[in-house]
Amino acid sequence: RVGLDIRGFRMKDRVIAVDVGTTNIKAFVVDRNGTVLGQASDKLVIEQPKPEWAEIDPENLWNQFQMVVKQSIANTGVDPGDVAALGIATQRCTFVTWDRRTGKPLHNFICWQDLRCVDLCKQWNNSLTVKSLKLGSGALHMITRNNRFLAGRVIHFFPKMVTMRYLWVLQNLPQVAMLAAEGFLLFGTIDTWLLWKLSRGTLHATDYSNASSTGIFDPFVMEWSSLINDMVGIPIDTLPQVKDTYGEFCVCPEDLFGAPIPVTAVAADQQSALFAQCCWSPGDIKVTLGSGLFFDVNTGNKPHASLTGFVPMVGWKVGAELVYVAEGQSSSSGIAIDWGQKAGLYSSSTESAAVAQSVEDSGGVCVFPAFGGFKVPINDPKACGAIMGLTLTTTKEHICRAFLESVAYRAHQLYTTARKEIRVQRRTIKVDGGVSRNDFIMQLICDLVGVEIERPSQTDMTVLGVAYMAGLAAGVWSSRDEVHKLRQVDRVFRPQALSESQLKSHRRWLAGLPRCLNWYS
Repeated sequence: RVGLDIRGFRMKDRVIAVDVGTTNIKAFVVDRNGTVLGQASDKLVIEQPKPEWAEIDPENLWNQFQMVVKQSIANTGVDPGDVAALGIATQRCTFVTWDRRTGKPLHNFICWQDLRCVDLCKQWNNSLTVKSLKLGSGALHMITRNNRFLAGRVIHFFPKMVTMRYLWVLQNLPQVAMLAAEGFLLFGTIDTWLLWKLSRGTLHATDYSNASSTGIFDPFVMEWSSLINDMVGIPIDTLPQVKDTYGEFCVCPEDLFGAPIPVTAVAADQQSALFAQCCWSPGDIKVTLGSGLFFDVNTGNKPHASLTGFVPMVGWKVGAELVYVAEGQSSSSGIAIDWGQKAGLYSSSTESAAVAQSVEDSGGVCVFPAFGGFKVPINDPKACGAIMGLTLTTTKEHICRAFLESVAYRAHQLYTTARKEIRVQRRTIKVDGGVSRNDFIMQLICDLVGVEIERPSQTDMTVLGVAYMAGLAAGVWSSRDEVHKLRQVDRVFRPQALSESQLKSHRRWLAGLPRCLNWYS
């Protein structure tokens, strides 16, 4: 029920939040009690015109965005006039370019998992330019002890970063290069494209969390990196304005959703989930286990310069508040489990836990889920996925267990790396994402890291995070204390002693890992 304020006016207390994920786009309608009143979703169409390419049609994505918002309103029965705000969370580093005069895209979105720029990354990482930059940064760090130069010493380009994929576009699509030279080219990640469409071409913007995830933004000085962009030849004038994570962006035209709804929050997916988990203090840890595994540490008001591959990013910026995150990734968690399902190891991902627990151990089988290579702390994009240790007595139950164990082992690697490099304290880890519903994986991670793991009742934290941000900006909630009270815990996993069999399986996995490295030429 919509109440009245003290003047007798209708209070707008509904928030629509949209999450454009890796595989799905979904919209939630949330009320001020944090209750999801209704939702709608659609599967993203990922096109692969060539092996290892991954693209999304930008106009099709825009149509899907409109559809899920409209369907969520219809499914809920909410009057659009009662919606106080719209928030948008998106997958990161997926981008498109378009002509500022016509608004027409020049190519499909090039997704974060696209590998067309692998050779460019290799060329640049081995170039004299990058080697000189590393040497110079190392010398400056020794003189000044400034960690910003420490980050320069370990600079490394990865395909997931926007940098080399954008350079590939500029080098291989003549129309893009021509418009850049003429000053008519616009670049944008998914959030920027949606804001452009929602504002009818009047707003070319992103937020700090999305910008800092691209690899072409300098989180140490909080602006697009002139060093990186000038070095590789990316035109900075094509990049969007960077705005606070929640506040005023634009107002959706009334004819779009039935009422003029303000867009008051835009956030990158993992940062949004971190916010929803109430990880608001330095040292707080959130682990999202979805298609990939994302290990995020709140580092307070200082960015972390990593030697192992943890990426310093902005968690959110609101006015004077600036929160940084150090993030480590594993490309495969849900993807690995889905692969096992397709291979017939189990009928559903939810069944996999029971199948794994039906055997005492993995029977000597080890799985290495390097779909897209290994990231932190291994950092080898040429690593291959592998199943090792098969014998005549191996059963599908053994292989299933090995698949689930591999997800936990990668989470443990990220945790131990963060403990050593970022010096995080032992405290409760908050988890979310679809894979966090797998009790076998959660308990094994808990036992390996030796700290409690807390799983919320609602695991779609990405969409709730941006809902809370949008609602705070619009006055649906007056403080974060109100938001904190909305969070409910489903289960707390407590560490148990690992058996000798479990310890042996883990040691075997660590010993087998080097055999997967540098597999692809």
